[in-house]
Amino acid sequence: MEKKKKLFVGLVAIAVTVKLGAALMWSRVTTRFTVESVAVSASSIYLRLLPHNSAAKFRGYETEYRDEALYVRVRCGLLSLPFQRSDGFDFSIPNQYETIRAIYLWQDGTPAGDALIWSQDQ
Repeated sequence: MEKKKKLFVGLVAIAVTVKLGAALMWSRVTTRFTVESVAVSASSIYLRLLPHNSAAKFRGYETEYRDEALYVRVRCGLLSLPFQRSDGFDFSIPNQYETIRAIYLWQDGTPAGDALIWSQDQ
């Protein structure tokens, strides 16, 4: 009976550890960024961002286009495979928009934190 109890507790501990690791890996982290470079061409938009939180790992991005402005939200997680520290995020967005007059980066995960990172007038 004692062996069964130890086995059960061990299996539960493993299951909790795996779920916690998965939650950290796929969780969204809100962080601020320093924009190192932005390049816009007819076919793509290239961004190089430096996260203020060194633990943030790039997970992807979301875009929203309205009023000739592109809003970019970067998705980050805490844990990444392989376990390497990233000094920044380089990524390219396909330019499928008619006219882009401005690009905003959603900072802090809210539109109130929008930061203008590129303007056609620059």
